[in-house]
Amino acid sequence: MKTNSNFNIKKVQRTSKPAFPTRSSAIKFLTLGAASLTFAAAGCHFVFEEDTCEEPGFSCATPHVGEFCNENLERTIVNCWDYCENGYDIVLDATCTGNAENPCSCRYDTIDGMIGECYDGDFYCLEDGISWCEATGGDYGYYETRSCQDHCTEEFGPEFVSHGACSNENPENPCNCEYDIIDGDMPACTPGEFYCTEAGIEWCVPGGYGYFETRTCTDHCKVEFGDEFVSYGDCSLDNPENPCNCDYDGIDGGMPACTPGDMYCADDATLAVCQDNAYEYVMVDCNDKCLADFGAGFVSEGCFSAVSDNPCGCTNEQ
Repeated sequence: MKTNSNFNIKKVQRTSKPAFPTRSSAIKFLTLGAASLTFAAAGCHFVFEEDTCEEPGFSCATPHVGEFCNENLERTIVNCWDYCENGYDIVLDATCTGNAENPCSCRYDTIDGMIGECYDGDFYCLEDGISWCEATGGDYGYYETRSCQDHCTEEFGPEFVSHGACSNENPENPCNCEYDIIDGDMPACTPGEFYCTEAGIEWCVPGGYGYFETRTCTDHCKVEFGDEFVSYGDCSLDNPENPCNCDYDGIDGGMPACTPGDMYCADDATLAVCQDNAYEYVMVDCNDKCLADFGAGFVSEGCFSAVSDNPCGCTNEQ
């Protein structure tokens, strides 16, 4: 921590608050029984508080007030809050240490690049991100303000994303950084975790720490419950135990009963549509449906049963 040679001063009045660290204004210092001195410094008004003492050194009078005795046995009161205040930082903590080299344990709010007394990995949660202590190679580091997404990228790599706001309850991973959902790669996930997508579901399967696998909901039902199960709707976060609404096929070996107008994606190129007159699903090739619904030149870009007016993603290729 960079020490302040004028730590043995007590601020009694602020004359002007600088907008930037480089701004300065005249400061008047007063000592008991001595002439006043004027210095150019960051806009505050201070006065020494001196008295006699018995032995050189530094001690704490209260948790936030220290007493410094110099070689001439002159006593100076150090108010840690004033010592840490520098005109443009917000002080989070100012605790007397009893050490003349570091009289107050100053901890500052998040001003990028400002030197504060913090150790690598110290952090504070903010409403819109995190204040993270970066090591500088010495004893202390400095706080840097980041969004949680930037924090995940900086600390874990570009493949990681934040899955929630900063939380003090998870000091090892306060921004809930997890590997982005890329099939077959090695994300950090717990088996059973999932995310709903337009095409189906991203499901965390066992394997080391687990990895995400992309599935249609129909495939998910068959993998997790058996070949006799089908999906009765799109993926839903409201049903974590059965997000793809998997259920047993209700007709022996055939398609399940349904309500006219229902549909789901059997795979990326096939749409299952409930027929009005049969109350059962019929498989429809998406390219054929695009041709029938929109005419020549239209092709399918995939199955999206949640998009009721264009479930096969029909687009004009011309």
